[in-house]
Amino acid sequence: MPESYRSILFFVLLGFTVPRFDDFMYYFKTGPAGFSQFTYSLLSLIGAIALLFGIGIYEKFFKETEPRIMIGGAFALTVVSSFFDMCFVLRWNLLIGVPDIIWVMCSSTAMGTLIFAFMIMPPGVLFAKITPARVEATIYAFTSSITAAVYPLSKFLGVFINGAFF
Repeated sequence: MPESYRSILFFVLLGFTVPRFDDFMYYFKTGPAGFSQFTYSLLSLIGAIALLFGIGIYEKFFKETEPRIMIGGAFALTVVSSFFDMCFVLRWNLLIGVPDIIWVMCSSTAMGTLIFAFMIMPPGVLFAKITPARVEATIYAFTSSITAAVYPLSKFLGVFINGAFF
């Protein structure tokens, strides 16, 4: 099954090439930006609700779309979301008169979960299509463990970039 090997390779390469700055953003939101931990938790709840909307949007509009197009769209959203996070950290949102909480709700909170939905759903559907009968649970567990294993690699890449440039 070369399709499954290529898909697993995609997730591994994703972990090595797309940095994540979640820990730094948590520090910035609860430190310099002044959000309380309760507010941060509410933002996470809003993100989870946005994820439900993302799944619904995928089911209604993008179910038949080629997985490559969906993943490309998720990468484009990642670039936009990263730019909005940079604007937030540099406080450009305040220069144009947008309060921090509104900026975060409309950018990283909602976009991050939508990106997750659009990045994970298409490969999940693809794996479901190429998985042989009676081994679905095994393949699902294996691909989930690969995805969970590469997530920290993305964080290490984010730490490396942050240490090198800031």
